[in-house]
Amino acid sequence: MATIRKYEGKRGTKYTAQIRFKRHTEHKSFARKSDAAAWAKKRETELREAPHLPNASKDTLADVLTRYERDILPNAGKTIQQNRPRHLAWWRRHYGTLPLAAFGTRQVAEARDRLLRTPKERGTGTLSPATVVQYLMALSHVLSVARGEWHLIADNPVLAVRKPTLHNERTRSLSDDELRRLMTACRESESSYLLEAVTLALTTGARQQEVMTLEWRDLDFEAKTVTFRVTKTREVRVVALADVAAGLLRPRSGVGTALVFPAPPDPRRPDRPPAPVDLRSAWETALRRAEIEDFRWHDLRHSAASTLASSGASLLEIGGVLGHRTASSTKRYSHLTRERIAQASARLGDHLTEVTR
Repeated sequence: MATIRKYEGKRGTKYTAQIRFKRHTEHKSFARKSDAAAWAKKRETELREAPHLPNASKDTLADVLTRYERDILPNAGKTIQQNRPRHLAWWRRHYGTLPLAAFGTRQVAEARDRLLRTPKERGTGTLSPATVVQYLMALSHVLSVARGEWHLIADNPVLAVRKPTLHNERTRSLSDDELRRLMTACRESESSYLLEAVTLALTTGARQQEVMTLEWRDLDFEAKTVTFRVTKTREVRVVALADVAAGLLRPRSGVGTALVFPAPPDPRRPDRPPAPVDLRSAWETALRRAEIEDFRWHDLRHSAASTLASSGASLLEIGGVLGHRTASSTKRYSHLTRERIAQASARLGDHLTEVTR
């Protein structure tokens, strides 16, 4: 029996058809209701006439997650390998016992709402919409592989579920007074790396992951450049290395591991490759000592962009430094460049008035 549901979204109206045949469930979305009905009728006929159903009912979601972690995840990028296991563990904990055939849009929507109510591990409040989307994307890739490569399911239910609305227009940056207090706290930190890492983030606009995965080969003290290779857009980015950052890093350049900010070696696993150091505790302590509220590490990136805009950089130049792939990502700083242009125009007007007086 097929059911067709209507959804209203930013991209317009869509109709999702869902069919159930024995223990098998499929769903697909269309722009027109008639197309959804036609697809449902065709698939029901195909399933009735098929010699056997897809073997999804033989596997639980946990089985598929385990196979994905064994066969797919080791070939993913470093950032995905570090973050995705945490996301997949959540799905295994809450829905792992469900047969794959019984895991559909209703369960995904229920999980989305549950995640939105989940308290943060650190700080106050609940998980942000952006974080919830990461959990959904992690599962979506698992199910896409299960559908396209392993032929365990006929459709990916995550694709039919509305994602939380993202609010990415946050542009919290440091005031001059806050900047002074933060740098003082970083200098007094028990972590020998915190001041260097924060200085790099503030002078390059780099993301935390980009800073923490830097290797000594990425720093050219003669050319005064830093090369970010592990980036969100997967595009190598070269920016200027400020004298203040170079002055902090040069004394220990090339010492120890290839990583600029390595974690202490684990005596229990001496053969384990060096990993980036975890600065979360040192960072939160510095913020507390500096009495700075509502500020995240990523906001160092916003502070860098604000400084660039205040110095007269164009949106194109800001986007180039920050590594934005599209102009829309840089648009949030347009008000800062407009203020700079307004100030310049005012100076032109003052000059004209002075000359013609």
